[in-house]
Amino acid sequence: MKKIIATITGVIALGVSLSAAAGPDWALIEQARQQNARLVQVQATQFGQADVQKQKEMNRTMEDMMKECTQMMKSG
Repeated sequence: MKKIIATITGVIALGVSLSAAAGPDWALIEQARQQNARLVQVQATQFGQADVQKQKEMNRTMEDMMKECTQMMKSG
C-alpha cells in the first residue's frame, strides 16, 4: 500500500513540475515586444520627441535585461 501511495505521489509531483521545466513562452514574449513597439509609435504622434526618447531608452534597457536573462538561462 505504501508503494502505491508513493508511486502516485511521485507521478503527481512529476506532472506538476513539468510546466516549470518547460521554460518561457518566447512567442508570447516576442508578441508583447512587438505590441510595445507599436505603442511607442502611437505615443510618438501623441507626445513630444523627448517622451519617445525616454521610452526607447526604457525599451533598450528591457531588451538588455532579456538578453542577460536568456544568457543566464542557457548557462544555468
